[in-house]
Amino acid sequence: DHAAVKDAAEKVGREQNDRMLVGSVIDGWVGLYPDMNGQSSFIGTAVAAQLEADVLHLIVHDSEIFAYWYYQRGELVDSFWSAPGYSGEENRAQEEAMAGNVEAFRPIVGDRVKRLAKLLRRGEEQELDAESQLAEFAKALKISNALTAYDYLKSGEIEGVKKWKQFLEIPSERVAEAKHDARKRRSEVEAARK
Repeated sequence: DHAAVKDAAEKVGREQNDRMLVGSVIDGWVGLYPDMNGQSSFIGTAVAAQLEADVLHLIVHDSEIFAYWYYQRGELVDSFWSAPGYSGEENRAQEEAMAGNVEAFRPIVGDRVKRLAKLLRRGEEQELDAESQLAEFAKALKISNALTAYDYLKSGEIEGVKKWKQFLEIPSERVAEAKHDARKRRSEVEAARK
C-alpha cells in the first residue's frame, strides 16, 4: 500500500526531522531511503510501528556489515548482523543474538528460504562481501533498488535504479522549506554580487 507507506514515512520524517525518498511499488515492495544512508535502525522500527504490514530494514555498514531488522505488524520477528563484535565488544552479545531465521521469510519466499540460509552465514563461512550479501538477499526476496541510499540518489547516482522518476522526497514541508532556503540564498548571493 504505497499511500500507507508514504504516510508512515511522512510522519516518522516529521517526528525525527529526517528526510526520505519513497520509491514506487515494485514486486509488492515499496522502498524507503532515509537520509544518513538509513544507518539508524530506529527508522525501520518507527515506520513498522505505523504500518499493518511487513517492514524490512536492510543496511550495509562500512562495506563490512550486512544487517537487517524484519517486522510484521509492528513487531520485530527477525534480525541479522553479519559480523558480531565489529562495532566493539560492548555490542557483541546483542549482535550475536541477531543470527537471522530464514523461516521468518517462508511466507514471502516459500522454499527459496534455502537460498537465504546461505546468505546468513557469518565470518569465514560467508564467501560474499557485505554488499554482495545484501544484493543476493534482496534478489531472493525480489526487492529492487536495494543497493542504493538517500545520499547516493540525491547526489545523482541513479543509474540502474528502477522507476527513479517516480520517487518522492518527504516530509514535503522540509523539502519545500529547503527549496525556499536555497532560493533565498541564491537571491542573497545575487544581491551581494550586484
